[in-house]
Amino acid sequence: MTTEMRAEILQDHEAVYKLHEPAFRQANETRLVNALRKSRAFIPALSLVAINNQANQRAYPFYKDPH
Repeated sequence: MTTEMRAEILQDHEAVYKLHEPAFRQANETRLVNALRKSRAFIPALSLVAINNQANQRAYPFYKDPH
């Protein structure tokens, strides 16, 4: 299986939600990610998704400006 990292696109938001909810067993993290996406600290180029060769989202590393 091959995994590719790429920048997140708008169409990934629902898949990110579906990834976070069972992982954290609550919606707080998903709400936090949505709030960070709207903040001035958000850096789109650092919001990444990992996709395997079957087009399944496997991970969501998320970065923001720490300042």
